[in-house]
Amino acid sequence: MKYHYYCKTRVGTFWIKPQPQTPGRFWLGIDYTPLGSFATARMAADDMYMHVTGWDEWDSLDGTEDGPADLSEWHRGIPDR
Repeated sequence: MKYHYYCKTRVGTFWIKPQPQTPGRFWLGIDYTPLGSFATARMAADDMYMHVTGWDEWDSLDGTEDGPADLSEWHRGIPDR
């Protein structure tokens, strides 16, 4: 679980985890929905912070709710459901 991250928000729990079928790439998702594939976990975290995830409930909150500014501010591990 070294490379699993999560961040709880009012619209759901975002997560970043490795793609087992594509080593070196990471999924960004929310709750049970994958949103996109990224070359690095940091790039996935940046899209969440910039509100460009493809998840309208989050992306429409740009300027009204902020996520972590950097991957180092995400929680490590797998979130409790």
